[in-house]
Amino acid sequence: MKKIVIILVAGATLCASIYGSWYYFVETLYLSEIIGQTENPMANIMINLLDFDTELTRYDVHQLKSKAEYWNNRIDEVNSIQDPELWAKEQEKLFAEMMDDPSMKKIIDKVIGFGTEAVMLVLESIRIF
Repeated sequence: MKKIVIILVAGATLCASIYGSWYYFVETLYLSEIIGQTENPMANIMINLLDFDTELTRYDVHQLKSKAEYWNNRIDEVNSIQDPELWAKEQEKLFAEMMDDPSMKKIIDKVIGFGTEAVMLVLESIRIF
């Protein structure tokens, strides 16, 4: 009887560990899951129209959330540059820096067609999430 209880407890623990790992490290989130519902109905319509699998896991979101302030500051810093040549060089450096971050690379690959404003929106949403 004791062996059966031990096996059941061990099996349940193993199943919970596997599910938890899958949930946090493997299952990917849709954009609407990351951003959630907003007070603005027009924004909700746009989110639902542009909803796609971000290929970000909860772990990626956690990583991005911890770096969101840094990325927002870097983007603001680059966008404040007045000289067009210097701005282009710094924009290129920023883009290369973002592509070196695996979680950020996933976002950029998905929203690059929408411009840097889309990256800012996602970063802001992740910081709130």
